[in-house]
Amino acid sequence: MKNFSFGIIGLALGHPLGFAKEIMALGASIDYLVYDKSQKEEQERAETLLKTYSTLKVLANPSELIRQKVDAVLCSSQANRHFELCAEIIKSKIPLFIDKPLAPDYVLAKKIIDLAEEHQAPVMSCSVRRYSENYVSIAGLLNKGKLGQIAFAECFEPHGIPYPGYWQDLIKKSGGLAVNYGIHVIDPLVMLLGYDIESVHAYGSKHIVTELDSEDTAIITMKYKDGRIAVGKVCGAYDYSKMPRVASVGNMVVHGTEAVVETFIDESDVKIYRQGNFGLTPTYFRRAGSPGAIQAFVNMIEDNILPIPYQEMAMVMKILDAARKSIDTGEVIRF
Repeated sequence: MKNFSFGIIGLALGHPLGFAKEIMALGASIDYLVYDKSQKEEQERAETLLKTYSTLKVLANPSELIRQKVDAVLCSSQANRHFELCAEIIKSKIPLFIDKPLAPDYVLAKKIIDLAEEHQAPVMSCSVRRYSENYVSIAGLLNKGKLGQIAFAECFEPHGIPYPGYWQDLIKKSGGLAVNYGIHVIDPLVMLLGYDIESVHAYGSKHIVTELDSEDTAIITMKYKDGRIAVGKVCGAYDYSKMPRVASVGNMVVHGTEAVVETFIDESDVKIYRQGNFGLTPTYFRRAGSPGAIQAFVNMIEDNILPIPYQEMAMVMKILDAARKSIDTGEVIRF
């Protein structure tokens, strides 16, 4: 790849610190940073980036990135600010990666997607789990017909919570944990099974961390029009800042008529149960998905082809929004 110039908007998530390493490893450069100096965590992460990359320059606002003619932008601000911070970037057609979730609700997500479609702008937003090589390897088996007819699939994601009232737990800023962390299960399931959804039903509770503003546990059930069922499970009760850590990791299980497959994010292989010896050899998968997500973004920059269609990104947010409404009302949300 050529020496692309990248700009970063926002450090509300720690992801840009890892993304920067992936980008530099590909031969591009991180040149500019716009962040919210009023937020302590953004200030701390900015200090880390500035110490790591001596040529990095801090700019006042996103419009400065356009004037500097950057080749691409990573946005990792608080989710409710994505539209206001990224609208001009989208209009300028600079390739843009918006960190998860695209927005705290479907209405705001649709504004972003509609603006991108209007300008035919290269915009990408997803959970990095979509590009977990473990999960992608299961999709490969499914697409080859190795699993037979799918009955149901489930995906689980645990996440740490630094403190009650953290912005990622606030419904107005992130959609609450069912949306903000739920994307780590819904996005891979949509990657695997598509989004021809009939209905969504979800439950959420504060069973473990009762002082949270949204739920610390959520179960999201999607029923497909052809009868398949998918279940996304999110638990935010694991505090990774304390030791010992809770022994739980993200995983995916798919039940088919020919085989059942299972993989965990921290393992190096996909287990195949029942009938399945497909001639696989143990392979080290880049498990969390960040390298694959960044590579997909770079491919979008180079080839000007969306790695994820606008409609698919919108539907992921529509499903998460339906889960939020189902938790809040107790109703089954029909599409």
